[in-house]
Amino acid sequence: MKAKSYIFIVLVSCLQGIAAQEDLSPGFRMMEDGRFGQAQEFFADQLTRHPDHKTAQICYFRALGLSDSPSQALNGFKSLMEEYPADIEIHLNLAEAYLWDGQPSAASLEYQRIISADSSSAIAWMGLAHSQANSGLYQLALQSITHSLKLDHYAQAAESQKSIRLALANQLREAEQFDEAEKHIHDVLKADKDHTAAIMSMVDLQLMMDHPRKAQKYLERLATREVQHAHYYLTTSSYISRLLGQKSPALHFAEQSLEQATTSSQRIKSQLLIAESTALLGDFDDAFSLLKQINGMSKDSLRLISARLSSWNREFHEATRQLDSIRGLPSKTVLAARSQLFAAQGRTVSSLYTLDQIGDPQNMSIDQKRFREVLNWNNANYASLTGTKTIDGSGNSHQIMALHYSQKTKESTIMSLDLHRDEVLNGADISGVQNTISLRINKQHSPSLSWGLGLGLIQNRVDITRARLQYEGRVNWQASRKHGIELQAANAVQNYTTELLGSQLLENSISLSHHFSPSSGPSMYSQLRWTSLSDGNKRSSAFLSPHIILSQRPIAKMGLNYLYMAHKSSNSEIYFSPRSFQSLEIFASIDNSHRLQDKFHYTVGLASGFQLISEQSMQHIWRAEIELGYRVSQGGKLAVKIMHNTSAQSTIAGFQFSSAQIKFTQRFIKIEVQN
Repeated sequence: MKAKSYIFIVLVSCLQGIAAQEDLSPGFRMMEDGRFGQAQEFFADQLTRHPDHKTAQICYFRALGLSDSPSQALNGFKSLMEEYPADIEIHLNLAEAYLWDGQPSAASLEYQRIISADSSSAIAWMGLAHSQANSGLYQLALQSITHSLKLDHYAQAAESQKSIRLALANQLREAEQFDEAEKHIHDVLKADKDHTAAIMSMVDLQLMMDHPRKAQKYLERLATREVQHAHYYLTTSSYISRLLGQKSPALHFAEQSLEQATTSSQRIKSQLLIAESTALLGDFDDAFSLLKQINGMSKDSLRLISARLSSWNREFHEATRQLDSIRGLPSKTVLAARSQLFAAQGRTVSSLYTLDQIGDPQNMSIDQKRFREVLNWNNANYASLTGTKTIDGSGNSHQIMALHYSQKTKESTIMSLDLHRDEVLNGADISGVQNTISLRINKQHSPSLSWGLGLGLIQNRVDITRARLQYEGRVNWQASRKHGIELQAANAVQNYTTELLGSQLLENSISLSHHFSPSSGPSMYSQLRWTSLSDGNKRSSAFLSPHIILSQRPIAKMGLNYLYMAHKSSNSEIYFSPRSFQSLEIFASIDNSHRLQDKFHYTVGLASGFQLISEQSMQHIWRAEIELGYRVSQGGKLAVKIMHNTSAQSTIAGFQFSSAQIKFTQRFIKIEVQN
């Protein structure tokens, strides 16, 4: 955004001559009211009678320049300069005429000549600021306008200072210097908390920084603003609602924005928002119908939007067909869309490769850069080292050191190797050490089908001869964007208390789970699990969790958890194994740990309810946990977690368990996947 030269309208000669030139006062009023065409005619008439009248000539050329004839005005002031070479007012008007004529560099030179002769001219410093701003030199412009205000603090300069600050903030935003941009907008809002342009700039900046909730708070300031900003308010509200996973409000705001649209571009934007919001609600037939009703968009642009909606509906062949038929859009736009399509299909390497074809990452949009960063992060070959220390309510200390290596072997195959060492200490004595080595292979055939296999070797120092082979197998079917089913079989060693480390139990289990997970609204997770233990006991359990997803940024949800568990035989002296166990709790949680761009992350969970153990009386239970973390680098994360749980599942010692955990993870090898 460049500062507009006509902001600097200072009728130097005209205003100073009002008292002495009463016959020109009607022309002065026309100039002050912005009636430049009438003023031009008025001063032209004066010059027919007084052709050498200097003030009338200056005002005539000003009116000429401000009524869209800047070149003629510039030539007029140049001729006046030849006649009055030392007249400061003509110098000032000549400099401003250069601005009107689109020559900010020439204007800057002229203002600098004036300042060299008279450095106390606040008007010259103000004009220099505008010429620098029109050249995109906003830092220099800000210095010049600040100097002007020190010399003479008048309203026009103060408003110009705000405009230049906002222009500089927008320039810094485009250069991705977000913190500096935010500082300048804050300065404007500090001086004028209701500055509309500053509020809108801050909203746009917060969205670019991926802070939709902050953007929403600033946007609320525009709710009662003048009508001309209603469309911006409603369309931006719709977009923010989508980012937060609030689909119905997104559609509501989009529909309202269409009623406020006054131009063709505004109507198209509103119609697109309505179609996309409708698709996100699952009404794809209606969405495509709405898309076809949009007039004024090119066929290629409509094909691009149609491809995106088809991808959301998992109609990948149709999305590919739409993208293949595009001919008139920039190649990087189509490549970015193909990359998104490949990612939706689970073809992550192809997605990365396609995105990299855009060229230099600096040419990518902010969203494309972030998408590329997430793809690289999730799909790179890497190794990580994790250290964890946990202290439980009994004073026992668990120290865990884990090394994880992940190798991308094919486009949709990941091989991972884990080395895990767990030392359980009671005071200064090592009560038990367990080492685990495991190898896993995960194969993603498509977004609808994947499977995994894992093998592990467990060694216990208490009885080294009792090392066991651990394995697991998994088949996952993603029926749609919202529905998924997973079948898993596993063999594992179970340790319930410190004292039983030398008496490990082998567990064989089969589980079947289903999830219904839209981005917002009602959701469901359920699991059936059958377990056979090496002591002859058999356990079956059913878990059901209906809940509501309130937002995605951060992920906030609340709902119910119900668990039913039954054991074939009771062995309560060794581990918790009642004939039957039921628990029902109300829970709420909020979590932003999935957001890679946030330095600070947190997870907070609260739950309260009841449990029923066999024939015992119903008991009240509750649990609370909080985890606070800081990303010390792109691959390093430090976290502290505190938890308290009174459920019988946590331990057999009084059904209460508290722990404090410190965890540090460093991802120390990162190799981008190559095609």
